[in-house]
Order: sequence, then structure tokens, then C-alpha cells
Amino acid sequence: MNNLIASYTRLTSHVYQSWYAIPIRVIVGYGFMEHGYAKIMHGPESFTTILHALGMPAPGLLAWATILIELFGGLAVFLGAFIPIVSIPMAIVLFVAIFTVHLPNGFSSIKLLSVDAAGAHFGQPGYETDLLYFAGLLALVLGGSGPLAFDNIILRRSSKATKTKSVLGGCMMALLAVASGAAYAQVKTTEIAAAENAGRVDDAEGNLRVPADYRTAYQFLGSWAVAADQGQGSKEMHVVYASPGTISAYRQDGRFPDGSVLVKEVFETTTGAMTTGNVSSAKMLKGWFVMMRDGKNSHPDNKLWGDGWGWSWFDAATPSKTTSTNYKVDCQPCHIPAQASDWIYVQGYPALKQ
Repeated sequence: MNNLIASYTRLTSHVYQSWYAIPIRVIVGYGFMEHGYAKIMHGPESFTTILHALGMPAPGLLAWATILIELFGGLAVFLGAFIPIVSIPMAIVLFVAIFTVHLPNGFSSIKLLSVDAAGAHFGQPGYETDLLYFAGLLALVLGGSGPLAFDNIILRRSSKATKTKSVLGGCMMALLAVASGAAYAQVKTTEIAAAENAGRVDDAEGNLRVPADYRTAYQFLGSWAVAADQGQGSKEMHVVYASPGTISAYRQDGRFPDGSVLVKEVFETTTGAMTTGNVSSAKMLKGWFVMMRDGKNSHPDNKLWGDGWGWSWFDAATPSKTTSTNYKVDCQPCHIPAQASDWIYVQGYPALKQ
């Protein structure tokens, strides 16, 4: 073991130690240039639209600033030119990406979800890669740009250059410390907000949305098959879920408590012969119908709330934006026969029975 360590020490003498910088320069420099080039190929206006959606100020200016930093900053790192200087705006780009996009997705940048005949499927990337890029920049600032670099020609390793490198290295470390504190604060804020808003499907104005986790967090209530106009089978299938606690509360009191949410999936069906006979099954999701119990008339000025419920239909492509405008016209007519049972066809839901 001692001989192995001694051999390694000789191989990593001062002459060779600086060569570590070359692969870092290549991957970091090329990576930044590739990201900038991709934004140009997809159209800067597309990236501007993304920044606008994220709520960034002056998205057009920031889009071009980011692209230029990635292209020319990446080229400078690749060539080993002005690395202590260009690393500052490049680091800022990385931390903006972390805070505005990647932080909610967690640390890992590679999230394998599944593998099928179409190939591997991955989830949204986290901030791991951003930190790896930053670590590469920090290593180059503190340890130097290595051999075959323009910085060696420009700075000549003078004492002034060493002092400048130390100051900029300190700035990078301070930036990392501030960013780490901000990241922790944002994570905690996000966790608190998520806990406060867990299960909510309405906002302050009464706009409803389809809860993202209803298939796992809600309880199955029942289903309906709508007969085909002609021939055998069904033309639609309706699958209904209830928010947690709704079923037990209804069994106890015989009514839906305030805050209860019902989500109905509406599927187009397909009918075919199987061993049990002609069978209809769900084929394609058409949309959702969402109702939220509200006996307090919480949104009197919203035309999608009334008669003790909030009512909204959502097309499959837009689960967060309803196409309904007036519940009395768009939603309630189908429920008039069930007015006596609080507008819900409770007879079709065995789970509600004692």
C-alpha cells in the first residue's frame, strides 16, 4: 500500500497536477456552449417565453444574456481564457437555473421512471448537474486553468494574477455560501406552502383545478357505464373518486361535509369480444368533472359556485383551466334529478352505504 501511494505521489507531482484542468475545461466549456447553441436552434423567442412563464423580469433581455454567457463563457472556459472573470456570470446562470427550475425536483439529475419498448423514460432533472458545473468552475478558479490555456499567456502567473485569482475564488465561495442559504430557505418555504395547500383544489377566487394526486390520495367512490346509442356496449365510462374522509363522514351523517371534493373521470370506451362476452373498457380520457362541497357560499360572485357546490368541467388537455362558465348552464342540468340527494346520484355509489 505504501508503495502504491508513493507511486501515485510521483505521478501527481507538480508537473502533472495542473493537467486535471484540461478535462474540466473541455466538459464545462463544451456543456455551456451546447446549451447556448440549443437555445439558438430552438429559437431565442422560445426561451424568452419560458423565462416569461417563470416570472423573470425583462425576459427578452435575460434570454439573450443567458445565451451569450453560455456561448462565449463556454468558449472562454474551453480555451482557458479569462476563467476567473467569466466564471462569475456563468455561476449566476447556474444558480438562477437551480432556483427557478431545478430545485423543486430534488437533487438527482437522472431519474429513471420506467423502461418499455419505446425506451427509457426519465423524470424532471434536479440541481445535481448545476452543482457539478459550478464545482468545475470553482476548481478552475482556485486551481488555475492548467496547461494549454490562454490565461497562462495573458497572466504569466504573476503575483498580481495570483492575488486576483484568490480574490475571485473567495467571491465564488461567498456566492456558493449565499446560494446554499437561499436554497435551504426556498426548500423550507416550498415545504411549508405545500403542507398548507395540500389537498386544496380551489384558489382565493374560487377557480377549481383537477387534483394531481387524486388516483393515489383519494378514495374510489364508484363508476358508471353510459350505454352506446346503437349496438352493444358502452360509449363512455365514468370513474368517480372522493377526497379523503368524505366517505366515512357521509356514512356517519348522511351528507357530504364542507370541503369534500368529487372527481369524475370521463373515458371514451372501446368494446370488443373477450372470454366473458362483449366487454367495454376505458380507451381515452376525455376530461374531468370536479365538484367541491361548499355550504358557506364562499364564492358568491363566482358563477361556477352555488347550490352548495363548486362545479367545473376540464378537458383532458387542460386539467388546471376549466371550460365551464356558468354552473347552472354547463353543469347542473345533468344533476337536477338528484337534487333531493344534494345533487349527487348517491344510489350509484355503494361505498356510501352503511
